[in-house]
Amino acid sequence: MRSGLWQGQAAPDLPSMGDILQAQTAAEAEQSARIDSATYEKDWQARVTKSMW
Repeated sequence: MRSGLWQGQAAPDLPSMGDILQAQTAAEAEQSARIDSATYEKDWQARVTKSMW
């Protein structure tokens, strides 16, 4: 933001971390090994807060 890189243009629409992990684990044979993007994003704040302490 400080560099002004995105001034005058919209930021690119990048996938979320949950979307990336879901795509990477979609082919896993075990359902429990697959990551659901919506659940990952919903629980993100709790994971970050817990890992900080």
